[in-house]
Amino acid sequence: MLPEHDRSDLLLCAVAYVYLLHFDAPLEHMQHYTSSCDDLARRLDQHADGRAAQLTRRFAAAKIGFVVGAVWEYGTRLEARRAERRVKGAGSARRCCICRARRASLEASTA
Repeated sequence: MLPEHDRSDLLLCAVAYVYLLHFDAPLEHMQHYTSSCDDLARRLDQHADGRAAQLTRRFAAAKIGFVVGAVWEYGTRLEARRAERRVKGAGSARRCCICRARRASLEASTA
């Protein structure tokens, strides 16, 4: 394990991402997962294979697929983690491109 000062330096280096997964069907009351990482392709592969976060493992076990609903790139891991908290606080469905497109389509069809 790295000493504390070395771990904090890691937060300031590298490009990092915040990503939002939109699942094909809800599981209980959930249909989105938001997180951050520094290797997006590897992390998405882990989610798809059921080797990532506990929530996404549950979706994989239930054979519920996902698509990427949004991705944001940041200059540091620290910026990405702060942004991740903002996205989660604002509500993932509001930030999800798929959900926004569905809402816009519904609004257009009722207008």
